[in-house]
This record gives sequence, C-alpha cells and structure tokens, in this order.
Amino acid sequence: MNIIEKLDSQPAWGRKEILSLPHGIEIANTMKEMGKTSLGTKDIIYILFGIKAKVIGFTYYTEFVDMMKLEKTMVNKKTAQDLLRTFWENTRDDYKSNHLLFNTIKSTIINLNSKLKDSNSTQQLRLEFMKEFLINTTEVN
Repeated sequence: MNIIEKLDSQPAWGRKEILSLPHGIEIANTMKEMGKTSLGTKDIIYILFGIKAKVIGFTYYTEFVDMMKLEKTMVNKKTAQDLLRTFWENTRDDYKSNHLLFNTIKSTIINLNSKLKDSNSTQQLRLEFMKEFLINTTEVN
C-alpha cells in the first residue's frame, strides 16, 4: 500500500489518525495551526508534499503548482506535456548533484505524463503531481 492508497482509505483524518502517517507530527502541528480537528486527503497531500519536498531538498517544489495556476482551467494533452517538459528543463540541472531528488522528479514527470488525457484539469494535474511525488518519496508501514 502506498501513501496515497493509505490516505484514500478514509474520508477524513483526525489528529490521532494523522499521527500514524509519515511526518504525522508535522502534519498534526500544521492542522493545529489551521484550527482544524480533521483534514481530508487532499489537504494532507498538500501539507505532506511541502514537508517531503523540503526534507529531500526540492527547493522549487511550488514551481509546477505555480505554472499550473497560470494556465486555463483545462489544458489539452500537448499543452500539459509542454508544461511538464518546461518544468523538467527549468529544474533538472539544479538537482543533478542530488541523485535521489533528480530521479524522483524525473519519474514523477514520466508517471504523470503517462496519465495525461486529451483534456486535463490544471487543478487535477497539480494534485496528481503531488501524489506521484509522494508515492516516489514516502514509505508507508
């Protein structure tokens, strides 16, 4: 079971359940700062993505998300592929010395590219990018 499957296993996560997740304490602390008593899967993915990105040195982790926000609500497959290619070209040289991160970003982009449809929601692409990244970087017990 990967981290996304685990997160999808229940509709909402309370503080006690969150502690069972990788980086659960950090997620619970963020949840507390937000004044929430539970979080949905999507919220946890956003929070965990930020935590994992910082842990492995992914300094440009918001760049892809920001690129998607500049686009229309929906993009065709070619546009989505161009955005992935641009993101890869803009970041790959910065991570060549960090082989784990380099390979993680590369496989995240390849996996996301294989899931593209003729018409893609930019919001869904952002979320799928984060999911793929977390699957590639997060071990679940």
